[in-house]
Parts: sequence; C-alpha cells; structure tokens
Amino acid sequence: MKKLIVAAILSVLGIVITSTNAQALELNVYGGGTFSSVSYNPAPASAPSTKMGMIYGVGVGWSAMPGFGFETDLLMTKRKFGANAVTDLAAQYLQIPVIFKATMIPMVTLGAGLYYAKSLSDKLTQTTSGVDTEISFGSLNWNQSDFGWLLEAGGSFPLAPLLSFKVDLRYYMGFSSISTDTTRSDKWNGLDVLAGLSFGF
Repeated sequence: MKKLIVAAILSVLGIVITSTNAQALELNVYGGGTFSSVSYNPAPASAPSTKMGMIYGVGVGWSAMPGFGFETDLLMTKRKFGANAVTDLAAQYLQIPVIFKATMIPMVTLGAGLYYAKSLSDKLTQTTSGVDTEISFGSLNWNQSDFGWLLEAGGSFPLAPLLSFKVDLRYYMGFSSISTDTTRSDKWNGLDVLAGLSFGF
C-alpha cells in the first residue's frame, strides 16, 4: 500500500513538472462528502442504502487548449453504505481520478473520466446496531481495488487573482464487479460532493 501511495504522489508530481508549459496550471485542495452504495446482481432481499462518508485531498488541473483541460487528484474517501436495515459497511479508499473537462460557459465545467480506487486496509468496518467490528474483504468475496468511470459538473468562482473557490459534483460507477464470485456482480457507485480552493500558477 505504501508503494501505491508513493507511486500516486510521484505521478501527480510528474504531471506538475511536465505541465509547466501549459496555458494554465492550478493546484486544488478539496474537502466534502461522498454518498456511496453498492449495486448487487442478483439483488438481495434487502436492498442496500446510500450512506455518507468524508472525502478530502489535493489535485492538479491544467489546460490543454482554451476551454478544455484535464484534472487528476489524490483523494482519501470513506465509502460507506447500508448493507441492510441494521448493518452498515465502510472502508477507507485512496481514489485517483483522471478527468477531461470542458468549459461550457464562464465558471462552469462539464467533464468525464476514469478513476482507480484501492482500499487502504484489507478490512472493512461493520456497524450493526451501533456496534463496530472488523471483517475482511475476503469474507465478502470482494476485491480491495475498484476501477470505473465518472461524470463531473463543476463551478469555479474567482476570489482574488489566481485564487478561486471550486465546487465539484462527481457521479461514479464501477466498470467491473468487485466480487471474486463469478456468479455475482457487485459494483460501487456514488456521488462525490467536493468544495475547496484553487490556486493558479
């Protein structure tokens, strides 16, 4: 896991270094909430419910040409959902999205991209009637990693020269099942609500 985090940090630093000749470069600092769930196929008798967790991190954005750009982030996100009426499951993930963005009107962007997420532990927190216990991903026949696509809508509001307040809404959905059981298809999905500051260079 440490190797994954180091590799992700080096990747973002590499983007910063190689993007110095771009038309615009920005450093973003985010915080907010993530509303997560898991879709099961076949569906269980008790449908899972969406729960909120915290999400925070940093990102780098740059313009490839006027009106178009890219962003990649390092986000710590707590994915949490209601497995049934009395039990919640939660796990801490490192999430790395890469998003292509288009400025539709001043201060408003729409985007699409991919993400990779990896659990920071081999265990989830199971909360049943207010009591927390730890269970392994293996006991659920789940992989610790997740890969998928996302859609984004955002706004950027200038506060001062080279300083803006940003808001991002990102809907994500896993491409492939996280279940190791080939008779099932379990996929993460959710909505990330992010807000923070953007520093231009």
